[in-house]
Amino acid sequence: MTNTRKDRIVLIGFRGCGKSTIGKKLAKMLGWEYISTDRIIEEKEKMPINEIVKRKRWRYFRKLESEVLSEMRASKNLIIDTGGGAVIEHQEEIDKLLTSSTVVWIDAYVEDIIRRLKDDKKRPLLNQSNFIEDIEFNYEKRRPVYQNLAAFKFNTSVESVEQICNKLILEMRQK
Repeated sequence: MTNTRKDRIVLIGFRGCGKSTIGKKLAKMLGWEYISTDRIIEEKEKMPINEIVKRKRWRYFRKLESEVLSEMRASKNLIIDTGGGAVIEHQEEIDKLLTSSTVVWIDAYVEDIIRRLKDDKKRPLLNQSNFIEDIEFNYEKRRPVYQNLAAFKFNTSVESVEQICNKLILEMRQK
């Protein structure tokens, strides 16, 4: 478990679990800024992630992601929505960011992730050629890392966005 700090929240978890939806709602409820590392990268590159990966490959995307994560360390009153692989690919930057943030794992059942992502053409496969195998393989690979880093875990297959945000705010106020 990581430290809990009340002026920055880092959302971690697999793609399709609801990090962006929760991050935006939480930021609104707290009156904080919401930042998506993926959106910052898309804005800098002026193209969606699937195009970045297609044209410049994963390695280039991960380099950009590392730079964005590094820039976030000085920010306060901020909800940071990280890419699903950030905790695996950028251990040094993540460690520095996470040691001074409240880390929240947004999770969902694999079946729900598959259902949510099946028609999403904007997200490239990670490393498997089959969509379902890609989700299952990478979810299982990342799950222990998410679990190890998180101070709190919420499952969007079980709880609503509103419930999760309210519970998290309550938990943070008690710390």
